[in-house]
Amino acid sequence: MKNVLDKARNLNNIICVGDVHGNTKEVGFRIRERYKITDSIFILCGDIGFGFNKQGYHKKEMDYLNRILEKTNNVMFFVRGNHDDPAFFDGRIAFGEWSHIALVPDYTVVESKSKRILCIGGATSVDRTSRKLGTEYWKDEVAVYDVLKLANAGLVNVVCTHTAPAMCNPQTKIGIEGWIKDDSELENDVNTERKVFTDVFNYLKTTLPVDFLQHWIYAHFHFSHSEIIEGCNFRLLSELEFYQIP
Repeated sequence: MKNVLDKARNLNNIICVGDVHGNTKEVGFRIRERYKITDSIFILCGDIGFGFNKQGYHKKEMDYLNRILEKTNNVMFFVRGNHDDPAFFDGRIAFGEWSHIALVPDYTVVESKSKRILCIGGATSVDRTSRKLGTEYWKDEVAVYDVLKLANAGLVNVVCTHTAPAMCNPQTKIGIEGWIKDDSELENDVNTERKVFTDVFNYLKTTLPVDFLQHWIYAHFHFSHSEIIEGCNFRLLSELEFYQIP
């Protein structure tokens, strides 16, 4: 991962991408053919689909994507979502090394020429009662508040996560009422995960210089929304949405 982080320091343009759900080839097509993007840092904000197929499939997909990134002088960082096996991100699965791709552990900081981007993954699969544990959802998929790692991150002006603090949109549970009815622990777990990122936000706002935190990008909820909260631009990305940080 270090070689990819080093490459990022020489780039300035940052593009975040919403839930991919296995469509990595479409991401590559959009970069090279549709938008013709070069010299940029891409951060995929979770739900890539790592763990839903055999490792050989994922390696083939990453090899393909890495070739595109090499040719276009782009680098790409993957943040874990709830539809990603955490073992791909924390080193438990020896997955591989690529020149322009990195699957980042939680609380990794990606540095560009002008910004420091804190990446924190994790969320709860609201439909877990219909999924198979260990291959379609994971007990350790949830977000974790780690104040030591947060302190070690230092000054950051961008945060990229899969889900978001509680004060961000959406603030209702419309659409998941059926899952809550079938899963007695779900509502509490969803509230807890949003509190994790509320705590992250509050920590950053109280420890960083005034107005230093500029952008918070997240996905997970499958629609687009933008709002400013306490001087920070919160941007929710829909599926496969590309968003360039100003």
